[in-house]
Amino acid sequence: MIYAYIRVSSDKQTTENQRYELQRFAMHELLHIDRWIEETVSGGRNYRERELGALLDQVGEGDMILCSELSRLGRSLFHGYGYPQSMYAAAVYCLDGQGWLPPGRGCDK
Repeated sequence: MIYAYIRVSSDKQTTENQRYELQRFAMHELLHIDRWIEETVSGGRNYRERELGALLDQVGEGDMILCSELSRLGRSLFHGYGYPQSMYAAAVYCLDGQGWLPPGRGCDK
């Protein structure tokens, strides 16, 4: 499955720009996004307390997570909480120039 993950930090922000960029990328790459995950929450909050935690519990080998930029996954994911095992099974693609973070490497770039 292909998941698109969108996060904003406050209700004063909108998800429209991220959604547009992810849709544009998917169309260009001939990908079909099976499920959209959107949430409004601080990136400093532990990923287990967010929709991202539930997503990471679901993904597995062959799945893809698309995000507009690596920071949308959140600071807590990379600073102090470790990498969930699913990050090593699914491919993650960040549109911000980070590109593919392939299976087996997680986000330890």
